Amino acid sequence: TASKTPIRAVDVAADPIALTEIHERAPAAAAATAPEPLSSPGLIAGDELDRRLAQADPALGTAAALDAVLDAWGLAPAGAGSLTLDAAVVELQARGLAVYSADGADAGSLAGLGPLALVALRGPGGVDHAVLLDRVGVESVRVVGLLGDPTPVEVTREGFDTRVSGQARVVWRDFEGLPPVLRWGYRGPAVEWLQTSLRALGYLKTPATGEYDGATVAAVRAFQITRGLQADGEVGPRTKMALYTALATYPFPRLVQQGEVG
Repeated sequence: TASKTPIRAVDVAADPIALTEIHERAPAAAAATAPEPLSSPGLIAGDELDRRLAQADPALGTAAALDAVLDAWGLAPAGAGSLTLDAAVVELQARGLAVYSADGADAGSLAGLGPLALVALRGPGGVDHAVLLDRVGVESVRVVGLLGDPTPVEVTREGFDTRVSGQARVVWRDFEGLPPVLRWGYRGPAVEWLQTSLRALGYLKTPATGEYDGATVAAVRAFQITRGLQADGEVGPRTKMALYTALATYPFPRLVQQGEVG
């Protein structure tokens, strides 16, 4: 998606708050390793998820998840045979994308932020496996990169959340090149953009003056509350992501939140 002309260039990496196809097995081998039937066909539950993670090559899965993210953003795949999560982050930043560390966040918290996320799942033996989380439902989530497979699969919400290792990287873009944090007392085009955006969303009634005044602080807090964010009245990465998600003028690949993943 083409971004708008930035108000101000910023090094996103400096912000402190800052998908191989599986070969078909022979019928006998498949029967020997077939998992127990699941209550919902095609839905991977906890024990089956552990079995797949135990078989997986973490570096291969991360490379697959990275290419899925790049494809979602309309960018060419990295085509790496294997990658660490840190290396994937470097590649994303080299492509002009911003990466926000949302460590400790579960599926619900990540869905609240808006953009797609790379999440590390803890497999048997304490090994982390990065997957792309792209949909969140009430009882299940959809991930890409499990076993290095580019095909999306559904995992139970409980199975996912209880295996999140703590590492989560939200992939987004600061379309307007805003300062790392906007707060009370700031002035200029970035503040005017913020005020215009808050007015468009119905949170600010006063004119866009370009001055981060009390009315702007109150409007930001009101917006943050409705988005489940810390209502501090300041615009950091989380609030920026929420604003871009709320504004229809910024189409980008989003982490879909719905009643159920299908």
